[in-house]
Amino acid sequence: MTAVTDRPATTAAPVPSTATRPREGVRWSRLIAGVLIVAVGAGWFLDQLGVSVPWRLAPAAGLVVVGAALLVAREGRGLLIGTGVVLAAAALLAPLPTGHFAGPVGTRAVVPAAADWPVEATISAGELTVDLTRNPLPAGGRVTVRVGVGDLRIVVPAAGVRVDARTGLGDIRVDGRTADQGYAPVWTEGPDDADAVRLDADVAVGSIDLRHG
Repeated sequence: MTAVTDRPATTAAPVPSTATRPREGVRWSRLIAGVLIVAVGAGWFLDQLGVSVPWRLAPAAGLVVVGAALLVAREGRGLLIGTGVVLAAAALLAPLPTGHFAGPVGTRAVVPAAADWPVEATISAGELTVDLTRNPLPAGGRVTVRVGVGDLRIVVPAAGVRVDARTGLGDIRVDGRTADQGYAPVWTEGPDDADAVRLDADVAVGSIDLRHG
């Protein structure tokens, strides 16, 4: 009698899958970086050809592109947000004329005497104090003060001084109370006539503290 031996069942070879791999989504961070690089390169090329390029509008334009990408992007949003923050800061500071605030750095106090008029004082960074209450004021006198980054403190008499104050990014306080803040706050007060002393105050980034002595 012939013995019957069990043979292991043969397993079928795996059939290669015909399913296609899912296509990768658009990498928005890489796409936006490429768009910004191409835009800067094209602007630089036109600039070299003598074409006037409005570079101060570039940060705002880049911010629009990044914002549009954030609306549709599903990944890489962290990098896009970081780029947007940098562009937003650049867009805020772009309109500020940097050469307008060229000067020393540090703390300075201006108390003009009769021989100091007209008065001009500029610092690039630090704290500038202007006091118009210590000495008599000339009729029609002019004061021009500028601070690039920092604080400007102004003390004026209760009457007789026309003040035009503005800051690119910061706040303006009058007698201890906030009068305006945020982007490009302004403050104007006093008589607008020929005999009034005119004080023109300009701060790029920082605060203006106006007090009446």
